[in-house]
Amino acid sequence: MRLTDEKHRNILIQLMAWGLIPLAFLALCVLTLSRGETVLMCIAMTIFVIAEVGYHIIRRRLMATERYRNVMTGIDAVIFIFILACIRGYGSILPEGKDPLIPLLCLMAAGLVRLAELVIVAKGITFKGLSELIGRRKWLILLIVAVWIMGFDENIYQFKWDGLLYYGATKAACISSIGSMALYGHLSMAVSMLWKVCSFVTGSLGYGMYLANMISLTAGTIAFYGIVRKLCSGCREGVYIAMTAVYAFSPFTLGMTGYYSLDYYTITLVTILIYFIITDNIVGTVPAAVVFLFTKEPALITYGGLCLGLVLAQWMKSRESFAVKARAILTEKKYYFMLIPIIMWLGTFRILGGWSAGNSSVGVDSAYVVRKLAVFFCFNFNWIFTLTLAVIFLLIIAKKLATEVMDGLLPLIVSNVCLLLFNCIFKTINHPRYIDSFIVIHMLLAMVMAVRSLQRGKDRSTAVASITGAVAMIVLMASFVSFDPVSILMFDDYGHGTGHMYSADKALVGDYGIYNKQMLWLEKGMSEAVGGVLRQNEIDDADTVIVIPTVYDQIYNVDGLTKKIRIKESVEMEEQYFDKDRNMRVSYCDELLDEDEIITYPVFYVRENVSLDETVAGIRDLGYSPNDITVIFIEGINDDLAYTESFGPDNVKREEGYEYRGWRILSRTYEVDTDTGGSLYSMQSE
Repeated sequence: MRLTDEKHRNILIQLMAWGLIPLAFLALCVLTLSRGETVLMCIAMTIFVIAEVGYHIIRRRLMATERYRNVMTGIDAVIFIFILACIRGYGSILPEGKDPLIPLLCLMAAGLVRLAELVIVAKGITFKGLSELIGRRKWLILLIVAVWIMGFDENIYQFKWDGLLYYGATKAACISSIGSMALYGHLSMAVSMLWKVCSFVTGSLGYGMYLANMISLTAGTIAFYGIVRKLCSGCREGVYIAMTAVYAFSPFTLGMTGYYSLDYYTITLVTILIYFIITDNIVGTVPAAVVFLFTKEPALITYGGLCLGLVLAQWMKSRESFAVKARAILTEKKYYFMLIPIIMWLGTFRILGGWSAGNSSVGVDSAYVVRKLAVFFCFNFNWIFTLTLAVIFLLIIAKKLATEVMDGLLPLIVSNVCLLLFNCIFKTINHPRYIDSFIVIHMLLAMVMAVRSLQRGKDRSTAVASITGAVAMIVLMASFVSFDPVSILMFDDYGHGTGHMYSADKALVGDYGIYNKQMLWLEKGMSEAVGGVLRQNEIDDADTVIVIPTVYDQIYNVDGLTKKIRIKESVEMEEQYFDKDRNMRVSYCDELLDEDEIITYPVFYVRENVSLDETVAGIRDLGYSPNDITVIFIEGINDDLAYTESFGPDNVKREEGYEYRGWRILSRTYEVDTDTGGSLYSMQSE
């Protein structure tokens, strides 16, 4: 009887331990809703104190036994995150001049030391063991070093398109406002918190966002390595490294290190979740799922599919009757623990509502589905993994290898099917980055199933490593330049200078140039062109306005530094900023601006099929009377005949070209017969 009581007591304590996660999260939510209200602040702090007291009481009981030590280690990590969040929320309501940075950094240091201590004790790690581990994993370490080297680009400090929106939202965000932490309607609190924490480390939000990208890619790469070692046991180390390199070098991972998107984190963090699930580590699964779900909404579909796949796998493996199988699933405790993140997400969704950043709809559009499937299975060398899976499917049928090849992969398959179906019926812009975690699971399934099908003896192991390594080199090149022949044939190809940029939908320079470094390099050329206009203005003392033609009447299709997406009038104006010291355009919320070096200048965006005369008239209607206008064309994007003919070769005063890594920017200045109405440019300090 005493044994039964002790067993029940331990179960109760474990349930209470896991219950601390949603309790701490509730404290965070109340804090975010308080917006400085004293009563709500007190309630939030009271809940958090209860969670902390309960945490330490339960810790003393559970840490006494080796069995539950890992449980508390996992909960330590989650509680640490929420302590950090609450301290940040407290800092947001401090009187002006009071900086919470020092206590925050102290808390971070103390928490990291405590977590390191727990890991060392739990794993029995010694200095000798650590050196042996480094020796065994030296190739993985070298791979990560290579990723960090290749992930850096001199142009990383720029924020355009969605990255600019998230930069501004994160800069203004504080945890005492749950709306601001949601980042433009998305349930992405984990991402904004990560950006905030990294900004404390770097002293700059911009570089903090880049650091967060690299940290998430590093963690994802390590987790991917652990996954392939688990799913393809018995292989040589070279096979594991080659498979991991395919993930790490992908245009969707390495190629996007300089772009700041919520979708990026669903790609890099899903591997951590998958690793804990396939190793049946419920302690790691729950915290990883909490972080993953709060990256972006489709993460819920991915996680739900993984959970459903686990249940189906257990059901299919059992030979018992329906009632026995149902009872076994309903009494499986880990499934209830795995529901904790979903309940937390649904509760937050109830507070915040759905995605408010688009006009998406649910329905079946055959043309849209075809284009979407093309992105899922073909875009940017995805067809390599699709073709591999097709060949393996034929091998399974011919040689009856289903049991050997498919073992343990059902959760991954179900998750991808769920995400694929969701994307086909949820109609939105057909961005390739919207396939989220699908690409990771797609490549993982292809490589794991190929290894299981072909791994026979040393020769075949070497062949697998060589072929996989070749694929890794192909996707590595695709992280820097668009050259996939299948994508060029299947999708619209927009030539820019000497390069290619293929689009799954209407041309949008930002979203269709982020899967390698193209987008970063475009801005270099644009800055050179704008700088040339501003320098020329100083030389000849003639005011020249800058005109940028749009594509499909969308400003976003050509310039991501704007606050508005679509142009409604024939000509619309927006102020932009140029840093003379760095010789580059900068965003309106750039934190590194030197006020004495910033020039404020107007940019006029023009709709399609608007002539030069109409453009000049529109500029005058806005109150400007320039001596000249300079039209900036991006070769292959907005330099088509509709513009070049409407503006015509007449009155061309000057023409210059700027080239950078494949991009060619054309700057053409037209003389305007009018008197200037005053300076069009001003120093920011004025």
